[in-house]
Amino acid sequence: MRILYTNNTLSQAAGTELAVKDLCLEMQRRGHTVAAFSVQHGGVAALLREAGVPVAACPTEVPFEPDVIHGHHEWETSLAALQWPHCPVISFCQGLYGWQEEPCVAPNVVRWVAIDEPCRQRLLNALGVVPDKVRLVLNGIDLKRFQAGPVEGPRIDKALILSNYATTNNFAAVVQKGCQLVGLDCQILGAGVGRSVVDPERALAEHSVVFAKGKVALEALACGCAVIVCDERGLGPLVTPQNFERLREESFGFPCMTEAVTEQGIVSRLAERDEEKVMRVCTLTREVAGDERMFDDLERLYTEVQAEVVETKASDVAAFAAGFLARKGAFYKLGKEAWNYGAALNLIPKEAVSGEDAEVGINRMLDRLRKGIDAIAALKAMRKLDKRQVVEVSKWRFWRDKCTGA
Repeated sequence: MRILYTNNTLSQAAGTELAVKDLCLEMQRRGHTVAAFSVQHGGVAALLREAGVPVAACPTEVPFEPDVIHGHHEWETSLAALQWPHCPVISFCQGLYGWQEEPCVAPNVVRWVAIDEPCRQRLLNALGVVPDKVRLVLNGIDLKRFQAGPVEGPRIDKALILSNYATTNNFAAVVQKGCQLVGLDCQILGAGVGRSVVDPERALAEHSVVFAKGKVALEALACGCAVIVCDERGLGPLVTPQNFERLREESFGFPCMTEAVTEQGIVSRLAERDEEKVMRVCTLTREVAGDERMFDDLERLYTEVQAEVVETKASDVAAFAAGFLARKGAFYKLGKEAWNYGAALNLIPKEAVSGEDAEVGINRMLDRLRKGIDAIAALKAMRKLDKRQVVEVSKWRFWRDKCTGA
């Protein structure tokens, strides 16, 4: 079977990027012909190429006509669906909030897959997808990579925040302070602090407590760590044998994070730790969350949809394309204006015009935008702490504008 995988990026090591890598390598091992498509390439794309998997930056570069399209993210999945309008598409919903996570609704989408119960409800309620067209496929992990217990020697009692969204001035700083209050050393790993990891199993084996969400939380549980669901959106519970099944059905994701991240909240979660319960959760995770079951389910789904005849009318494809591009057109124009603005201010290297160089420019612009958002949030927090600062900041801006003519 010829399978094409799509994703928002194949750049740094992150959730769906690593999921695509694992899927490509496993299906290739099982004898299928695979390729990956994304408009942004980087480290994960390089790993795939090293393994002999073709990686395309445009659907026209894919070296075969696929039998099935496994689509993550609306933009890339829609482009692939338009390139092969008679190929069955499986659209995956892997998140509730990100604009990238919108499911594809091209006429040749024959199944939608949710990775957790909240995503399934999103497909049913927000999109009105027919229930028998929706499948629930929970995350699975490589139990050979993520072994229970430390790699060597006894595990040291220390904590780890493993998140690409963690920085030294957001929720992670609060977590570290909470850990310090109970004498627990806590470090941060992830893109937000410039420390992306492609082998998290080693870091997990060296820590007794992990603050994480999603698949990373599941991997940490399989390694025998005490896991506290936590990320930029909020604080969730310590995972226990009693709440494991419910939290897994929510992918240890945003719906679990019902409280603000506070030092006291961290201290109280840490106080709930119980080594016997941690080991029970580890055993439970290893019994039900191996990725072989997930791969088997997906392979059966590929075979099922490949057998279906997809009859799409040219008029339906054209109508979908027109509507899709009309909705995205304004955002493209905004992005193009931002790109031109960045180039005019020398924020983008002159050579960043295409291919990998364009990737450098795009990432630099995104980094500046995110830092700007963080700066605004910090200013708002500062204002709340001292109302007098609002007056002082306002005065400063008034005289600055007067002097500069702004």
